[in-house]
Amino acid sequence: MSLINVNYDVVIECLQALSSQEVQTRLGLSTSDSERTEVSYFLKARKVLFNDSGLGDALESQSTGLDEKTQKAITLLNEQLIKVDYNHSPDRLIADPIMQNIRDLAHQVLELISSDHSTKEVMDVRSY
Repeated sequence: MSLINVNYDVVIECLQALSSQEVQTRLGLSTSDSERTEVSYFLKARKVLFNDSGLGDALESQSTGLDEKTQKAITLLNEQLIKVDYNHSPDRLIADPIMQNIRDLAHQVLELISSDHSTKEVMDVRSY
């Protein structure tokens, strides 16, 4: 099975934002009212994490280069992100209890990725 090219720099950046209430507050509340009605910061973060980075396709084909525990944690994070009601204002979303769960999961995934030897190898190869 060949690995799908995942931009782990983008993945890590998104996970850092999703794991930080301070970053969410700064980015989510800095969005203008007109942008809030179109697409929230949180929807954009999910799209970038799973679509733009290539992570979603890699998970689907089981070719992330990540260990099973890390892949399960990422899948759980995605399931939680899907459950969020994005029709609320950013401040209400940030305060929603599900967002604390998402922040915790994103932090856990960050730790798993940083400790996953296979990810480091993939990232090291990509940096040359």
